[in-house]
Amino acid sequence: MNSAQLQEWLNGLDKVIKPSTNRNKDVGPSESRKALKSVLETTKILVNYLVCNYEQTEAVQPLVGQLLAIYYRLGVCRNFVIQILPSLIYIYLSAIQLGQDSLVSIFEMLFVAIYNEEILAEGPGAENYNKKVDQVRIPSVKAPSVYHDPSKLDAVPDIAELRTGNNSGILCSIQIGPYPAVESLVGENRYIVLSRIIKMISSSLQYLALDVVCNAFCDMMTDISRSSFTFTESVLRTEVLGSLVNESAYPSLIKRRRIFAPSYFYIEGLAVVNFCIFNGFANSGLRALDSIHQRAIHDMTADVLLVTNSIKDILMQEESLNLIREVETKQHRAPAPQINGD
Repeated sequence: MNSAQLQEWLNGLDKVIKPSTNRNKDVGPSESRKALKSVLETTKILVNYLVCNYEQTEAVQPLVGQLLAIYYRLGVCRNFVIQILPSLIYIYLSAIQLGQDSLVSIFEMLFVAIYNEEILAEGPGAENYNKKVDQVRIPSVKAPSVYHDPSKLDAVPDIAELRTGNNSGILCSIQIGPYPAVESLVGENRYIVLSRIIKMISSSLQYLALDVVCNAFCDMMTDISRSSFTFTESVLRTEVLGSLVNESAYPSLIKRRRIFAPSYFYIEGLAVVNFCIFNGFANSGLRALDSIHQRAIHDMTADVLLVTNSIKDILMQEESLNLIREVETKQHRAPAPQINGD
């Protein structure tokens, strides 16, 4: 399919996925996934076209404009666009390194519009323009809580710290936000916006067609981590998957321009990578995890290494290995993987 054919298909997309075109709060995860799977093959063609022909600005620009219009319809239409965003993020970052200003401006328009909608407290399309505020809970390192692994806690907890009215040392909440609106992407806010979009992708995974978003997201993180490097893949995939390893060779990225990204961008991405590993996309997920880990070693980003080492430690536990291999086996037999949470 060429650009004109894809534009025609996108024009009639809402008719194909009806009646699931309401707001997200009215559309269940299974209903959304079913609607998106009905257009799965053409969606893959669209993604491949954008990835392979992104240098043709005249062909890509109308498609990106249509994707933004589809996003504003909300509901399943919004989810359709969200699952394509990982591929668009990589195209955008590659275009920046190549100095393709006209192409960069096209994608910046899309990302700014989506970001400004997603930071609204009442969600995209809300009439109230109050901005979203996130609350993050940080547990105590000494007192037992639901955030700890019970098997690694002392047998006798410190009862004095658990008494009513003395919880100040057990749990602490910090506030992130309200998120500021942006008018354009510049060096200072580019990765703040992209990281927020990745966080939005992570929170929407249960609504998306995993066959589209999981492989695309893991490939994006792998490409960003490996561009211009000659990292040799470690034995991580073999240790986790055993005979289920997909032996397909990954293309060399040594001639690509290096993409620089801050540590918080990788940390947000690792949440999605971890989801992919446990939900039938372990081959691409483990490759992404290994690439991010090696890039973190090169860049000496201690916070990213802390997360990658933690994930690798969990993966090596027997329960995790059994679960991953069981789901991966089912994925090879049936196209619809079981979602095991994030």
